[in-house]
Amino acid sequence: MPAVSIIVPVFNGYPYLSRCLDSILAQTFSDFEVLVIDDGSTDLSAYKIHEYRRKDPRVSLFQQENKGQGAARNKGLYQARGEYVLFVDADDEILPAMLENLYQAAEQFDHPQLVFCGMQERDDVTGKKVGGQKERVPKNSLLSADSRKDLLLMAPGPVRKLYQREWLLRTGVVFPEGVWYEDLRTTVKWAARLERAVYVPGEWYIYYRREGSTMHNRQLERNREIIDAFDDLFSDFQKQGLFSFFYRELEFLTIYHLYLAASVRVLRQDPSSPLLDQFDEYLKRKFPNYQENGYLSRLSKKERISYHLLEQKRYQLLAFLYRMAERRKAGGSRYGINHSGGSRL
Repeated sequence: MPAVSIIVPVFNGYPYLSRCLDSILAQTFSDFEVLVIDDGSTDLSAYKIHEYRRKDPRVSLFQQENKGQGAARNKGLYQARGEYVLFVDADDEILPAMLENLYQAAEQFDHPQLVFCGMQERDDVTGKKVGGQKERVPKNSLLSADSRKDLLLMAPGPVRKLYQREWLLRTGVVFPEGVWYEDLRTTVKWAARLERAVYVPGEWYIYYRREGSTMHNRQLERNREIIDAFDDLFSDFQKQGLFSFFYRELEFLTIYHLYLAASVRVLRQDPSSPLLDQFDEYLKRKFPNYQENGYLSRLSKKERISYHLLEQKRYQLLAFLYRMAERRKAGGSRYGINHSGGSRL
C-alpha cells in the first residue's frame, strides 16, 4: 500500500497535463501512486496519460463519462489505496519537496487527519508569481476545529491538503456531483470535524491563474448556486449540532464567498443583475448582525473597499473600478478579491 494517493481529475486538460504530471513524478518522496481520472475528455488527454502510464507504473488511468470535477474526485477517492490522499488539479503543479515535507510532518505528529501547506499563484502566461495563500494558524503544531475554529476559514479548495483517506471516508462527506461550489459544500464540513491537523510552512503547491472567457448568461445565472451551497452547509452544521458553535465562522464564510466573491463575479459581467440583491438579502436574513463579525479585520484593503461599495450598493462604480484595474494590469494580480469560480480566502 502506498503512503500517498495523488488524485488528478482531468477534463480536456491536454495542454497542461505534462506540466502537472512531470511535477508529481519529480517528487523527492517516491512512495505514492497517481490516479488520473479522465472525466469524459474529448481532447487528447487520455493519450497523454497513457504515455505516462508506460513510463511510470505508479500512474493509473480511470475513465468515466463527463460528470464533473466532484464526481472525478470521488472516483479517485474510492479507488485510492494510500494512507493519505492529495488532490492536484490537472492545470497546476507541485514543487519537488511537497510530498516529502507533508508526509514527514504526518509521521512527526503521529499521522493526523490533515497536513496542509501554503500555495503560490502564478500567471499562466508569464509564469510570474502573482499571489499566494497562507493560513493564519500556528505552524508545526497539532490543531483541532474545537480549539482553532478558524480552520473553517481555510481556502475551500481541496488541493495542497494531505487528507487521511480512511478518515475522509468515515466522515461520510463526499463531493456533490453536477453542481457549482462543490469544494465549499465539502471541505468546510471536513474542517469542522478535524480533531488533529498540522499546518506546514511553505508554499509547496502552485496554482496557475488564467484569464477565463466571459461568462454567458447561463453561466452567470449559475452563480446563484452559491446560495444552495450555503443552504447545504448550514443544514449539515445544524444536523451535527455545530451551527451555534461555528456561527461566526459560517457568518464570515458567507460574507466572503457569497457577499464579496460571488457578487464581484456577477457585477463584473452585469452590474444590474438581480443576483446582487439576492446575495445581499440572503446575508442579511441569515446573519442580521454580520457587520459586527470579528473576522472582517482579515479583509485586505482592496477587499474592504469592495465590501463597503457593496454595502452602499454602488455596483456600477465597483464594476468600473475593476475595469480600470484590468486596463492598468501588467501581469500582476487583479484589483480586489479573487473573483474566479474557486474564490479563495
